[in-house]
Amino acid sequence: MEQSFTQLGLHSEMMNIGLFRHGATTFVNRYVGSTDIALSAEGIAEVKRQHDFLAAQGFDTVYCSPMQRCLQTHRLLQFQEECIVDERLREIDFGDWEGRTFEEIVHSTPDLVAQWGRNTADFGFPRGENIDHFRKRVQSFCKLLQNQRGGNILILTHGGVIRHMLCHLLGLSAENYLYFKIETARLTMLQLYSEGAVLTGLNRGREDG
Repeated sequence: MEQSFTQLGLHSEMMNIGLFRHGATTFVNRYVGSTDIALSAEGIAEVKRQHDFLAAQGFDTVYCSPMQRCLQTHRLLQFQEECIVDERLREIDFGDWEGRTFEEIVHSTPDLVAQWGRNTADFGFPRGENIDHFRKRVQSFCKLLQNQRGGNILILTHGGVIRHMLCHLLGLSAENYLYFKIETARLTMLQLYSEGAVLTGLNRGREDG
């Protein structure tokens, strides 16, 4: 028998949270964080396909990363609600690794890649962002959500941000972020209670065709 926080006699007020990753960009199989690039033709098409599906969810508040690919996603979805732009929703800054493939990075800086693979919070991308700083700013935005009561909130952001938000809100270690595969132009859903969160959907959306 399935149970919810409400059925267990805990806090009855619940917030619906939708995490939507922007559409595909003009950079394919390359690390893109602080680089402010636009959606590709494919990305534009896949976002447009999700218009009716997202409209049916009844979101009443929209938060958005300030990056062009997210703001463009918001415009394409044609929400009546203005988005609230929040700097904390930026993707991590990969520094010198921006715009490069994994193979290129491994070839040029194998020692740094090995350090990154150890998944420690003190790792910093060369001339980029420290992982601990990234996690803390994402957690700061999560606290904003946790301090609200009720509502149906959509957040337009990036794959890395969504992964870390899921870990924080679900009470998982941040080191588990790679367990979540976050697809472009797809919606991940949570129900947020004062006691914690429940994952209700991963990579949802209208199928192609």
